[in-house]
Amino acid sequence: MNLADVCGFDEPTFDRIAQILGVKTNKVHYWFTAYRHTHVIAFLSLLERLPEGKRVDLLNVFCRELPSLGSPRLTHDPLGISNLENLLRLASGLTLIRGGTEFQRTFVLTALGHSFPRIKGPRALVCGLDLHEPKNWVPLEGVLYFKEPLPPARVRDLMAQVWPRILSSDAPLVLLNSLWSAGPAFHAEILRLAKEHHVVVADGKIPEPIDIRGRNRYPVHVVTVASTREHERWIMVKVESI
Repeated sequence: MNLADVCGFDEPTFDRIAQILGVKTNKVHYWFTAYRHTHVIAFLSLLERLPEGKRVDLLNVFCRELPSLGSPRLTHDPLGISNLENLLRLASGLTLIRGGTEFQRTFVLTALGHSFPRIKGPRALVCGLDLHEPKNWVPLEGVLYFKEPLPPARVRDLMAQVWPRILSSDAPLVLLNSLWSAGPAFHAEILRLAKEHHVVVADGKIPEPIDIRGRNRYPVHVVTVASTREHERWIMVKVESI
């Protein structure tokens, strides 16, 4: 289980870097103060001698993708981007991300999290749970990622352990990925949480939005994701208010 428990977007500190890397603070301090990292300098010296295109291609091989509303996967659809930005301005309510593939739903959910500080300010907090290990994308600080695959019973146990942390968080944006179908016992808790926070739920199996809207007095929005015919990497989003 990869615990990313850093919240906020302050200037980097040794403590924060240690938490991101999953090591002790004194080790990070030692790395940055005891060595000049000549091997890193040598690598950069070689890298800068490559043509710009090849340099970028090489870095992309080793770097995970950063989902954001500024990603080329989404920027082909200005109206969709504008509607997603409006969702990030909500103080409370429930947003359901459905349709498309698991990757597409995860990308849009994570893009909302990475773009939240741009809309709400650099200290905007995010928290949540994601059933997927972030092997191919940059994880969100404040979100707990589970290593997969996990049996349903183990997922429910982990949710029970972590849920108090979600409830006590000051983060106004709560992101839950693939947890609705994995943890049916938490449905009522999720719906109650949306009264005080903006909760975004991405899942391949979610209830009909109208059923949720009828039982709760807060905004409910549906983000439907899909592929496009123009480009295999592009993601189309449709935002509706219920």
